[in-house]
Amino acid sequence: MGCCKAFVKHLVCMLAFATWFLGSVLIAFTLWILSTSTNAKNFFAGTTPIIYVALGLGGLLFTNGLLGWMGSYRRGGCMLKLFLFLSVLTIAAEIGGIISLSILRAKVTEIVEEGWNEMNQRTRNIIQSQLECCGLMGPSEFAHNNEETDKSCYSLVPKELGLPTTPTSPSSSMSEAVYHESGCKDKLVDWIYKHKLIWISTFGGFLLFQVITVLLSVSAINNMKSRSSSMESLDDHHHITY
Repeated sequence: MGCCKAFVKHLVCMLAFATWFLGSVLIAFTLWILSTSTNAKNFFAGTTPIIYVALGLGGLLFTNGLLGWMGSYRRGGCMLKLFLFLSVLTIAAEIGGIISLSILRAKVTEIVEEGWNEMNQRTRNIIQSQLECCGLMGPSEFAHNNEETDKSCYSLVPKELGLPTTPTSPSSSMSEAVYHESGCKDKLVDWIYKHKLIWISTFGGFLLFQVITVLLSVSAINNMKSRSSSMESLDDHHHITY
C-alpha cells in the first residue's frame, strides 16, 4: 500500500512538471511571436485575441504545474488542492472555448486570417517555404511593396526550363525565380482539414492527460488526509497511554 501511495505521489509530480513545461513553452513561443512582430501596439489595443488566448492558457498551465510540482514534492495539501482546482478549471475553459467557437460558428478561414495577421514574419516565411505559397492571398500583396520579397515566396529554377517569371524576380546567370502563385490562406485551410484527425487526437490526448492528472491529484490528496488522520490517531493513543 505504501508503495502505491509513493508511486501516485511521484506520478503526480511528473505530470505536474509536464504541465509546467507545456505552459512555459507556450508562453515563451507566444512572447517570441509578439516581440518579433509588429503587433505590440495591437496587443495593448486589445485586437490580438489568439495571442491573449495563448498567453492565458500558457499562464494557467505554468501556474498550475508549478503548484502541483511543489505540492506533491513537499506534500503541501493546500497546493495540491489548488492544483486540482486549476486543473478542473483548465479543462472547463478548454471545453468552453470549443463550445463557444461552435456557437459563434467561427470559420477556419477566419481563424487562419487572424492567426496570419498576428504571427511574425519568420513564422510566415516558414509556412511559405513548406506549403509553397506566397502571402495570405497571393504574391499580389507585394506588388506595391518596395522591400525585397523573402526567398520563401519563390523557387529558383534553371533558365532553360523557360518558366514565366516577373520582371522583379531575383535571378542569376543560371537560374530564375518563379513566384508561388497560390496564397497561403487556402493551403493552410486545406492542410488543417487534411490533418483533422491528428488535431482531434492531439486535443483528445491532452484532455485525457489532464483528466488523469485530476484523478491522481484526488488520490494523492486522499492519501495525505489518511496519513494525517492516522498520525493524529497515533498521537491520541500515545497521550492516552501515558
